[in-house]
Amino acid sequence: LAISNPSVDESIISQTISVDALYKPENNTIEITYVDVSEKTDSVIIEILGMDETFHKEFSQQSFVETVQIISPPKYGWATMPVTFTLDHEKFGKIGLKTEIHLSDEMKPRVIYSKI
Repeated sequence: LAISNPSVDESIISQTISVDALYKPENNTIEITYVDVSEKTDSVIIEILGMDETFHKEFSQQSFVETVQIISPPKYGWATMPVTFTLDHEKFGKIGLKTEIHLSDEMKPRVIYSKI
C-alpha cells in the first residue's frame, strides 16, 4: 500500500532535487549531498536526528556536500538516525525531505517528501 501526499508532487521534486547521506566507514564520516538542478533553493536546513546531540546546519546554496564526523555507527541501525532537509524553494515552497544514511554498496534509501 503506497501512501502519497497529494500536496507534494514527488516525481517533479525528485527530478529537481537530489539528496544523499553516505556513510564512509574508513573515517567514520557521513557525507551529506544536496543538489537542486533548478537552482531555485533559497535555503536548506539539514539535521541528523538520533545523535547524542542533533547535528544542525543551515545553507543558502543550491548544491553542497557536508561531511559530518561521528563516533561510530548507531547500535540499532541507520534507521535510528534519519537525515532531514527542510527547504525553502521558489517553485515548491517550504518542503521537507527525509532519508536514511547508507553505505556505498547499499541501495540508496527512499526519500520521503512532505509539505511544511
